Amino acid sequence: MIRKYGWIAGLLLLAAACRPEIKGELGPQYDLSKGLQGTWSLNAVEVEDRSFPTFTTQSFTDYFQQNAVSISFQTESQTYTVTGPEKGHPFGKGGDFAFDDPQYPSQIILYQDKDTATLQLGNMVREIDPAMTLLDMKSACGETYARYTYQFERVQN
Repeated sequence: MIRKYGWIAGLLLLAAACRPEIKGELGPQYDLSKGLQGTWSLNAVEVEDRSFPTFTTQSFTDYFQQNAVSISFQTESQTYTVTGPEKGHPFGKGGDFAFDDPQYPSQIILYQDKDTATLQLGNMVREIDPAMTLLDMKSACGETYARYTYQFERVQN
């Protein structure tokens, strides 16, 4: 019995000794809230219907290519403005925004005149990232019945 565990311990020590040594530095830590700064163009919209046993997805990208929408975020003042039609998306015409957790955000809350929209961050963008995804989950009775995916491309910082 002791031999068996000794052999396993030897293998674990051998495996730990074979790990490569980390060289170099990780680089600067990004302020994730500042990555949102700038203007973003909405370039794809999909709706995933989850109300049936088999999820179905429909694209509304053609509509938004004909009716262009862009969002400009100002991170210092935590405000945003929307250019383009105000209907067909949860962004309204603009307002204030906040993150659910400033250090490790998973959601962005958009405060408009009379409405509030809470969207999940498909990815939290850094200042160098060219794309951003926001997800709008629709639920009733504790069940998600639809997921709206809004994909943006950075126009300018």
